[in-house]
Amino acid sequence: MKGTSAGRFGASRAKDADGGGRRFPAGGILIPFFSRSGRTRMVAGVIHELTGGSLCEIRGEKSYPSDYYETTAVARREKETGARPPVSGALPDLSGIGTVFLGYPNWWYDMPMVVYSFVEALDFSGRTVAPFCTSAGSGLSATVETITRMIPGATVLEGLALTDREVNGASVAVTEWLSRLGFARRD
Repeated sequence: MKGTSAGRFGASRAKDADGGGRRFPAGGILIPFFSRSGRTRMVAGVIHELTGGSLCEIRGEKSYPSDYYETTAVARREKETGARPPVSGALPDLSGIGTVFLGYPNWWYDMPMVVYSFVEALDFSGRTVAPFCTSAGSGLSATVETITRMIPGATVLEGLALTDREVNGASVAVTEWLSRLGFARRD
């Protein structure tokens, strides 16, 4: 699904640790996300509204159970076995994409395994990736490090973690995060 909003932020200058400026890769913004409960979808929507990026929902060929406890049991089995559930539908074309905001819930201190399937199926080389997640309280855990190892040809930025309670008021936290990443506000 293609984003239609111009957004209030643009991929402009970011600051390196030494204070010097650098440019984000040229190109569009893609916001792939996986969301079972709708919380990560809400945060992805806020990022879309602020950046104008295109939303792309990651779905597995097989849906997770609607019951939370059944889902956690399936997620745990998938993690323990290193499963790579197939992604449903066509994968996005990353040509013309410079920045990817990758969203997921934190399940068992990790990304859902279907997100692994999605990331492993694409070439993120030369792109900037900014992870964001929702969780009951586990934060990003080691997911940013995992993503960095999975896509060595990409620049992986600081991630954003929101607890389930923080999702409804996500616009302030997302705005601050985008500013820290160097996305200049457009007024």
